Amino acid sequence: MEEFQKAADSSAKQLLSPSWIFAVICYRRLAERGYRTGDGILGYLSKSILVDGDTVSIAVDDDFDTHTDASPGAIGDILAEITERDVADAVRIGTRSLANSQSKLIDFVAQSFLDLLKENRSRLIKDLTSDQRKFNKHLRKDWANVLDDLNIFIWLAREIGSSTNISARESQYRHKRLLIETLTRIHAKACQTAWEIHVLLSNGLSEGAIARWRTLHELSIVGTFIQQHGRKAARLFTEHEIVGVKRRADAACDYASVLGFEPPSKMELSRVRRNFEHRKRKYGKQFLSDYGWADVLLGRNTRMSLHEMAKLLRLDHFKPWHGVANDSIHATTSGLYLRLGLHPMEEDVLLAGPSNLGLSDVVEATAHSLALLTSSVMLLDPNLDRVGATKALLAFQDQLLDATLSAEQSVLERRASMAYSLRSSRDDY
Repeated sequence: MEEFQKAADSSAKQLLSPSWIFAVICYRRLAERGYRTGDGILGYLSKSILVDGDTVSIAVDDDFDTHTDASPGAIGDILAEITERDVADAVRIGTRSLANSQSKLIDFVAQSFLDLLKENRSRLIKDLTSDQRKFNKHLRKDWANVLDDLNIFIWLAREIGSSTNISARESQYRHKRLLIETLTRIHAKACQTAWEIHVLLSNGLSEGAIARWRTLHELSIVGTFIQQHGRKAARLFTEHEIVGVKRRADAACDYASVLGFEPPSKMELSRVRRNFEHRKRKYGKQFLSDYGWADVLLGRNTRMSLHEMAKLLRLDHFKPWHGVANDSIHATTSGLYLRLGLHPMEEDVLLAGPSNLGLSDVVEATAHSLALLTSSVMLLDPNLDRVGATKALLAFQDQLLDATLSAEQSVLERRASMAYSLRSSRDDY
C-alpha cells in the first residue's frame, strides 16, 4: 500500500527541485519575450538546466531547436537575470501545482481502491470467511466444552426467568406488579447481553465480551438492589426514566440539524420538561443523578455510584473485572497495553483481531453476574421447580468455572512456549 505514495513523492521531488524551478522561470520569460515554446519544453529545460551551488547553466543538444526558437545565449541571459523574487514566485507556482496534483491523486487513489474492492469483493469475502472459520475451528479445540457449557448456562438462566415471569404475572401479587415488571425486564435484557457475550467469545473477541459484561454487571447489581429493597425501589427506578428522557431530548434539540433528523416537537418537549420538573420538585435535585433514585430511596444527600451500590450488596469484589472492562471500553493507556487476548510475553504484539486467550475471566464474570440476577428474579415467585433449577444453575456454574480454568491453563502454556521460541529466535538472529 505504498505505490501511490512513492509516485507522489517522486512528483513532489521533481516539482520543487532547483532545475525545475529555474525551468519554470525560463519558460515564463521566453513566453513574455515572444519566443516560441513548444510542447514538452518545461520537461526539456528541467533536464537541460544544470544547478551546481551558485552556478546555473544550460546544456543544449540537437533537440533544442524543436522546443524553442530562442538561442542558447538568450536562455543563458535569462538565467543570469533571475532574482530571489523570481525563485520565490516559481516555488509558489510549484507548490500550488503540487497541491492540485495531490488532491487529484488522492481522488484517483480513493477511486482505485473502491474499484479494486468491487472487482475483488467475492474473493475477499471468501478469504475473510475462510480465515474466520479456520480460527473458530482452532478456538474450539481448546474452548468447545467451555463455550457449550456457557451456552447451556445462559439457556437455563433464561428458562428460570421465563418461568418466573409467567408465573408471577399470572399470580395474585398485584401489590408487586411494578416490581415484577421491572425485574423481569432487567433479567430479559441481561439474558440477551449474555448471549451477546457468548457470540463474542465464540469468535475470540474477549475484550468486546468483557465490555458487554460491564452492562451485564450493572444490570445484575441494579436488579439485585431493587429486589432487596422491594416495591419502593422499583417505583423510584421506574420514575427515574424521565431523567434519561430529558437528557436525550435536550441532546436531540442541540444536534438534530447536524445529524439530519427531526428534533422533538414543542409539544413533546413541553411534556418531557413538565414531567422532569415534577419529579425534581417531588424528590429533590439528588434524584437527577445517574443513580438518584437509589439516593432518594436511602435518604442520602451524596451521589450513589455503581461501585458503592455493589459495596452495599457486598458484591464489590467484582471491581477488578469492572476496571478491566472500563479499559476495554475507554481510550486509556492501560487499555492499549494490557490486552486480555495477549500472553504477558507478547507485549510487543499489536492485537488487531481475535485471540484464543482471555476468555476465562469473561466466562467467570458472566456466570457470576447472570447467576446472581437469576437468583434474585426467581425470588419473585419461588416454587420447588424454580428453586431446584436455580440450585442446579449454581452447581453448573462451579462445573463451568473448573472447565474454564483448565482450558485457559492449556492455552497459556502453549502460547508461552510459542512466545519464548519466537523471542529466542530473535535473540539468536
